[in-house]
Amino acid sequence: MDVLSDQPFVLRMSSSGGNLRVTVAGDLDTFRATKFREVTAVPPDGVRLIELDLARVTFLDAAGAREVVRLQRTAMRDGYGLVITAASDVVRAVLTALDREDLLPTGPTALPSPARGRWVGQASWDMRAAETPAARWCRPLGDP
Repeated sequence: MDVLSDQPFVLRMSSSGGNLRVTVAGDLDTFRATKFREVTAVPPDGVRLIELDLARVTFLDAAGAREVVRLQRTAMRDGYGLVITAASDVVRAVLTALDREDLLPTGPTALPSPARGRWVGQASWDMRAAETPAARWCRPLGDP
């Protein structure tokens, strides 16, 4: 399902079983973060895991990064998993600068275990990592 297909931003969603795959390409910036939020705010019923593919993101600003962090917090709060399955160099650089490397995939065979909120496989990663001062700037307005 194409949600938005005007260049340079593409947002696609597909569902299989309890997994929802969200693929983003192009610029995830202030102008497009609102659409990303609208689309990811409420996942379809029965979703146990959101797989976020950011491999084709060419630009990520603070608003876009905030929405990625918001989605991770929403997943933790609502009891489903979030896995960033792929991240471009731009996404890696921005999330690293914000001290949120915990969101990045760390191994090619890492698989999520939503019940425990941890990766299993080559990586060991906890979705409930301690909040860092830099991450507080990624919080959407109105969140505690």
